[in-house]
Amino acid sequence: MNITAAPATASVAGTGFSGTYADDGTSDTMTITDASTNLSGSIQLANGDTTDLIVNKLNAMFAANKLNVTASMNGNDVVIAGTQYGSAAKVTVAYTAGGADGSAQLGIAAGVYGGVDVQGTIGGLAAIGSGRSLTGATGGATEGLALKYTGTAVGAMGTLTFMQGAAGALFNAADVIARSGDGAIATQQDAINRTITSLKTRADTVQQMLDRRKDGLVAQFTAMESAIARIQSQGTAITNFLNAVKAQNN
Repeated sequence: MNITAAPATASVAGTGFSGTYADDGTSDTMTITDASTNLSGSIQLANGDTTDLIVNKLNAMFAANKLNVTASMNGNDVVIAGTQYGSAAKVTVAYTAGGADGSAQLGIAAGVYGGVDVQGTIGGLAAIGSGRSLTGATGGATEGLALKYTGTAVGAMGTLTFMQGAAGALFNAADVIARSGDGAIATQQDAINRTITSLKTRADTVQQMLDRRKDGLVAQFTAMESAIARIQSQGTAITNFLNAVKAQNN
């Protein structure tokens, strides 16, 4: 595994804070939003708040609102950092001024601060980083293999040996049977569908033959009825003729 970019959390450190917040008596509001939880919370920046007090306010708010964010001190300055790694775990800082300019005093600009996804390769093949997870890219021999990198250094991180476990073997066996396209079940389904199609075609052919045979028999029956009607008409005519002759002779 070769790491080209180490994972990092979102963070921002203030600069130039005097250590005591100076306001005009109307508190300012500092709002923090955590993209990893989609939660946010606010604190009031009051006149006379020290760095230690502001840090305590922030950490209490983070805990109460379940944000994945922490606050700490670096001398007089406030440091805000997310606890989740990666570019998606963003932390947003915003201010609502009551009088003073919180951004200028704390030295923390309003804005969105993002982390860094781990980047690198596995076995010399492309991999996709997300947070601290590096996953083999689709199409390669390492496809789907996920490694968690918890270090901070970059470069070659050593080698690993991968052996497929029972679950992986079972998955592959099931995949051969169940996967779409060329799996055993899909192949059998295709064969059955082809058989059904063939039988339907044969059934349609037989039905067409029966329909033609029926039409022929109906035509013959109709012709026979017409012939019988003519014979009956002729028989009636002969009977009438004989009766007439017999009447004349009497």
